[in-house]
Amino acid sequence: TLTVERFKSAAKEAVAGFVDAYNKVRDVVRAQGSAKGALAGDAMLRTVNGSLAGRVLAQDDALAAGMRSLNAAGITGGRDGKLSFAA
Repeated sequence: TLTVERFKSAAKEAVAGFVDAYNKVRDVVRAQGSAKGALAGDAMLRTVNGSLAGRVLAQDDALAAGMRSLNAAGITGGRDGKLSFAA
């Protein structure tokens, strides 16, 4: 007998790891761009910050139907700019 199973736990761990890494990047960018940060007022940092959020949260029509956005994988964006994952 051959049993084929999906590794759901591995996928969940990978998605949770991505969300955690993304949120850490957002924390660093926010800290560096704050009034006391080394890059306070830097236009390039603001551009990168906005572009990162836009790219990550955008829908990608090249992907399979039903998985064209992070929302389809259970990832949502919060008002604070961070992601959360409902495993």
